[in-house]
Formats: sequence, C-alpha cells, structure tokens
Amino acid sequence: MTTILIAVIFTAFVGLGIPDSLVGSAWPAIYQELGISSSLNFCMTIPVSLCTIAASLLSGKLIEKFGTGLVSTISTLLTAGAIFLISISDNFIAMVLCGIPLGFGAGAIDSGLNGFVARNYSARVMNFLHASYGVGVAVSPYLIALAIEKYNWRTGYRIVFFVQLAITIIIALSIPLWKKAEKKDVEKVTESRKISTGELLKTKGLSPILLTFFFSCATEFLFGSWMTTFLVTQKETLKETAAKILTTYYVGLTSGRLISGVISDKLKAKNAIAIAYCIQIFAALTLFIPYNNNIFYVVTAFLLGFGVGPVFPNLTHLTPSNFGYEKSQRIMGLQYAASSSGVMAIPFTYGLLSSVFTHKIFPFVLIAAISASCLCAVISKKIIEKAKA
Repeated sequence: MTTILIAVIFTAFVGLGIPDSLVGSAWPAIYQELGISSSLNFCMTIPVSLCTIAASLLSGKLIEKFGTGLVSTISTLLTAGAIFLISISDNFIAMVLCGIPLGFGAGAIDSGLNGFVARNYSARVMNFLHASYGVGVAVSPYLIALAIEKYNWRTGYRIVFFVQLAITIIIALSIPLWKKAEKKDVEKVTESRKISTGELLKTKGLSPILLTFFFSCATEFLFGSWMTTFLVTQKETLKETAAKILTTYYVGLTSGRLISGVISDKLKAKNAIAIAYCIQIFAALTLFIPYNNNIFYVVTAFLLGFGVGPVFPNLTHLTPSNFGYEKSQRIMGLQYAASSSGVMAIPFTYGLLSSVFTHKIFPFVLIAAISASCLCAVISKKIIEKAKA
C-alpha cells in the first residue's frame, strides 16, 4: 500500500507542476495573438499567487476536515478546469481571472503533500517528489512548442487539460488509501494547532527561512515566466524555439532533484543547497556573456534549472528537524505562502521594470533574486544552529 500511495503522491506532483510552466512557454504567442504588451505577463501570476497563499494557509484545516486524498483530487480538478477555460478565452481579463481556481488548486495540494512527505519519508523521497513536479513543468513547454508548430497555443492548453484530467482520476481512485496513512500522521501534528500564528512567527530562524523560500521560488518562476520573452525580444529567437529552450530548464530542474535524491544518503541537505546556489550563480552570470546562440542558451537554461532544483525540496525536508515535528505542518503552510508571495512579487516587479527598461534587465534581476535567496539561507542556517546549540 505504501508503494502505491507514494506513486500516487508523485503523480499528484506531476499534476501540480503542469500548470506552472504553461504561461511562460505560451506567453509570446498569447500576447501577440491578443495584441497586448509583453510586460503584462505578471498580471497572470497575481491571482494565482494570492489564491495559492490563501490555500496554503488554509490547507491544514482543509486536510484535517476532508482528508488529503479528497483535497488533492478537488485541487487537481480545479487546475484542470482553469487550464481549459484559458484555452477558450478570447479576453485577457477572463484569462487572468482563471488564475483564481488555478491558485487555490495549487496551494492546497502543495502544502499538504509536502508536509506529509517531510514528516513521514526521507530526503530521498522528498527530492524524488519534487523531481515529479519537474516532470510536470518540463512536459508543458514541450507540448506547447509542438502545438505552436503545428496548430496554436490553445491546442497545447487543451492537450494539457486532458493530461491533468487523467491525473485527477488517478488521485480520486486513491482516496481509500489515505485514510489509514493519515490517521497516525494527524495524531502527530495535533499539538501545533494550539500555537497561534503570531507565536509561530517568533520561532528563531523562521523569518530568514521564509525570505529564503520567497526569493528561491521567485528565482524559479522569474526564469520560467520571462526567459522565453527575453529570448524572443532580445535575442530574436523564434517562439517555438524559445519554448523548447525553456523545456531544458525544467529538464535541468528535474535532473537536479533526481540526482540530489540519489546521493541524499551521502550528501547532507545543507551541503546540497550550498552547491545548488553556486551552480545557480554561475549559470545566471553566463547570461551576461555577449554570445547569441541557441545551444548556448540551452546549456544555460539546463544549468540554472539544475541549480534551482534541489533547493526547495531540501529546504522543505529540513523543516521538521529545524523547527520541530509538531510545528512542521503549520510552518510549511507559512513557507509556501512566502513562496507564493515571491512568485507574485518578483515577476510582477520585473514586469513593471521591463516595461520601462526593456527586457535587457532580465539577467540583472535574476542574479539579484538568486543572491538574496542565498544570503537569507546563510543567515537562517546560522540562527538555527545557534538556537539548537
């Protein structure tokens, strides 16, 4: 039963990843079809991020009342419905509003499943879980690129909708498996409900960790949302080629998480995070090299994804050991709320800045986000180690 449940959880995370790379890969085709500014990409992320934050904070109570299986099923169904609605929308405002069900669906399943895996499984399983997410975000740009080549971006969205619907059915069939698995887990985290959010925020080391999640996810989505537009507008890359290059970013992200999982018994999570940041910084700096070649950008995208990949799952896995088992689910809700805030704030800020300074500033904003995330991670590590000592 455990093996089947893990397989279902991994499948659910494929479904979680699928919507996250859709807009970034299809955006050049979308804004050209609708005749709107390329800088309006950030409008698509705002409702998604706000609703993801709300769902992350509510996920604990929702899962406690309805169970992880049912919450995950409804969440994935919400994302599938939102994807289909976007595919038939001719109005940009309608597309933006589709971000509401998309965000609520993503937030609930993300926080709930991460919390369950962090408390009950090893770092290896956590990395493999997020590698599954990487599979989802890697599939979307590839499907969009193929659809743009032969049909249009809307066809790509509809194909993704059917994939997401199939994942919804798989999760729904697993609901009976969750009852026994969750019974013990719920008993372990009951005590955390007695702690107020205000008290929770006073936990030593939590503030810089929240900022680490904020800037880490901002980096991940900044590249995923704007790299294709940067290539199309600044490097004269074809839309379908840019989407394929973005696919290599998510392939790198998935590979980083898989390798991190494989060597997790030999390489501590903290060391994996440190190495990952070094790779990110190196990859981001290559964007400043005045060399215009698609193969070059494929390598850059892969390396950045490879560096970004291990950070989130390893930070998440460290939550119970950093802050205590009982607090872990509540703190993870805050971490994912911080992550979603970063996903909303930094790409939004970039959209505003690019409308004034053009997309030439993309490498500068990217390196700034990576540096901020790295700095916060170092600060949090020192505070937590001091508190434990």
